[in-house]
Amino acid sequence: MSAEQVSVYQNLIIVKDVKSERMSQYILTLIPSKAYDARYGSSVCDRFIIRSDKGGFSGVAVCSCVYSACTARVDTYKDGVKREGVFLLDGTDRSVSDAKVD
Repeated sequence: MSAEQVSVYQNLIIVKDVKSERMSQYILTLIPSKAYDARYGSSVCDRFIIRSDKGGFSGVAVCSCVYSACTARVDTYKDGVKREGVFLLDGTDRSVSDAKVD
């Protein structure tokens, strides 16, 4: 296993639940693969659209709650396709589920 250095990119994401009309805010942190970062650099956030095309993104996407800084979701992507992911919050109380973290 080897470690490589890449830039990390962040965006503020605001989502709305259409049924409840509740809005939430998250910080999206994108940690691209070395090759993706080298190719797209500062346009990584512009290419990664939450509910649409991921711009061929390869790497890790982490969504964190704005006020508590708790990690809400972690997904891995390869060539714009989500490979694995987990939503860590438990129910509506916004606490982290220990079972999901494991």
